[in-house]
Amino acid sequence: MEHKISLQRAQEILLPHCAPRGAEPLAIEQTYGRISARDITARENFPAFARSPFDGYAFIAADTFGASKSSPVTLKVVENVPAGKVPTVELTPGLATRIMTGAPIPVGADAITKFEITEFTADSVTLFDEFGSGKNIIPAGEDVQAGSVLVKAGTRLIPPLVGALAAQGITEVEVFKKPRVGIISTGSEVTPVEVPATPGKLRDSNRYTFDGALKALGCETVFLGLVEDDVAKIAALIDGGRELDAIVSTGGASVGDYDFINDAFDAVGAVTLATAGKFRPGGAFAFATLDNTLLLGLSGNPASALNTLYAVAAPAIRKLAGEADFGHTIIKVKLAEAVHNSQRVTRLMRGTLDLSDGTLNFVQHAQGNGMLTSWSGCDVIAIIPESAANLDAGAEVEAIRMING
Repeated sequence: MEHKISLQRAQEILLPHCAPRGAEPLAIEQTYGRISARDITARENFPAFARSPFDGYAFIAADTFGASKSSPVTLKVVENVPAGKVPTVELTPGLATRIMTGAPIPVGADAITKFEITEFTADSVTLFDEFGSGKNIIPAGEDVQAGSVLVKAGTRLIPPLVGALAAQGITEVEVFKKPRVGIISTGSEVTPVEVPATPGKLRDSNRYTFDGALKALGCETVFLGLVEDDVAKIAALIDGGRELDAIVSTGGASVGDYDFINDAFDAVGAVTLATAGKFRPGGAFAFATLDNTLLLGLSGNPASALNTLYAVAAPAIRKLAGEADFGHTIIKVKLAEAVHNSQRVTRLMRGTLDLSDGTLNFVQHAQGNGMLTSWSGCDVIAIIPESAANLDAGAEVEAIRMING
């Protein structure tokens, strides 16, 4: 077991214990946001045929050599081809085809022009410029070529990729199963949300905060229960979730008199990986494994616990979901205002990117450990190094670009 580990080590220590738990076939319309479980190869070119990018005329480029405003070229129009129809006339020198957006290119044609830069009648078109071979033609396979890997295993299926699969006639996709993650809320001071508030009690906001956060990361969630500060009762809930892929608990992860998550891990026979990190907020945690189940014991302070989830555990959860590119996206940002790091530990500061002056500026939000609303609009977590006691506005630091959060 490791104790008081760095941010980087906290991220790394979870990854060897994360692997997707199998795959399932889904109808293509159910795959948005899911992770492909295998490489998917294109069956055919897309587009399947050379086509026109706009309404105009198709012709042989060599017919326009020498054409100009003072010396135009007039071609005979032999056919009108709307989208969805196939040309029937092969073009030879001196001939042109009226063609609509998306229509196939006639045999023999190797250039297209727009209607609006020509003069035309029902059976002729006059061109005033030279055109090179291939001008304004969308070639077959411009987007996807038959036999190429269209989607790699471990890729999150965003709508354009799903559309590309549909264009191949693919109606079913094998995707990794969503990780099943249990949620446990602990604390004798915590009550269900439907219970009237009384002095000294707090409603269980963490249940809903982490239900939403985990679903956004691609998980299926199971609420295992709300329990008071009691080792045996906490252990019983953990034991009841040992068939899940992971369990996230909030509360009891520090070193106070009523912080029992480590004792509960021991009680169920879990193997503790790490406790506490050298960063704030979010450094109060306990990570363990119970057979094949990853246990993430987080702080009861909601903002602090979210920092741990997003800054530390998110890559592990994305790996558990099957994503190949599961690591954080790290960017460089400039502080919009000075930061004082009195604790001299690595600080994780939530905030917003401001690009209004053309650079990546970090605008910090309120940083209280119990604040939930200050996460609204947050799209980046700045990493203030422990070596920096004071950083002026304009100082550059690394930041975690938040995704799926």
